[in-house]
Amino acid sequence: MHLAAAVLLVRFIASSGSLEDEAAKTHSITCPVALLELEDKDGLTERLVLRDNAVLSSLRSPLYLVPMLGVYRGGKSFVLNRLRGLSAPYAGGFDVGHGQSTHTRGISACAEEVAGLGTIVWMDTEGIFSSEEARSAYGSKLFSLALLFGSTVLLNSVKVLNDQFFAFFGEQQQLAAMIKDGLAKEGLPLEALGSEKLGIFWIVQQPIAYDRKSDALSKQLNEFLNVKKDEARARVRDGFNHSVHGVATATYDSRVFGRLNTLVDSDLAPDYITSTKDLRESILAHLHHTRSLPAVSVEAWLRMFVDLVDTEKFDGK
Repeated sequence: MHLAAAVLLVRFIASSGSLEDEAAKTHSITCPVALLELEDKDGLTERLVLRDNAVLSSLRSPLYLVPMLGVYRGGKSFVLNRLRGLSAPYAGGFDVGHGQSTHTRGISACAEEVAGLGTIVWMDTEGIFSSEEARSAYGSKLFSLALLFGSTVLLNSVKVLNDQFFAFFGEQQQLAAMIKDGLAKEGLPLEALGSEKLGIFWIVQQPIAYDRKSDALSKQLNEFLNVKKDEARARVRDGFNHSVHGVATATYDSRVFGRLNTLVDSDLAPDYITSTKDLRESILAHLHHTRSLPAVSVEAWLRMFVDLVDTEKFDGK
């Protein structure tokens, strides 16, 4: 499907209201589901492919897309299982890897229905700054997708707020703004991409000095956002609603680091369980006041984005 056709489809969906009986929906998907995958193109390069493209449209609306992005080997998949409200060892959760290479390629998703809210689509993404991401250069494109379509975005770091990561985020904000402008010129309703400030949760795992209120991290984030005469940081500061949360170390027993996914809750540090619970509650509270997406639209928007990435043109010709 070319971009122009996808835009027409999205405009039709956005104007037609509910196109199906919500009560007849499946309401659940196998977890995790690969939504976007990287497929070998010619032995040297990769291309982005949309998988299981009818899965999201089977969920109960409204949908809240919550992607987690961050550096590779940063524990994103492990924390996402806690944010879904699961208890260790997370049967039916996101896959957890322990090697030195990135484990998740592309985007995988798990859905959770939350009473009084809707369906949260938790999204695990390929880590940036890995050798695999550098070869394919799709990490930045997935980042832009999250900024365009996410209901809120989780940005994961380890130990401290990473200056390199922060600079990368600023670059992706500008890229997402360019894509949004191009799509708007093609006729995509701006409400489809959200008009309010996107909420950003800066998550720091294993902070050097963990405290439940994240006072030290809040001070560090404020310093990052308020560097004098730095226009890029000012755009990031003013373009989003920011909050920062520390996630304590999962365990202080180094002997089990390589098999965290086999542990049960009683094996995990109490501060880890508490901090991830606090983070989940903060995210759920935020989602009650942010934009949601109609389930029938999400597939069309993802397909449109993949077409844009493939052609690198807004007109799809």
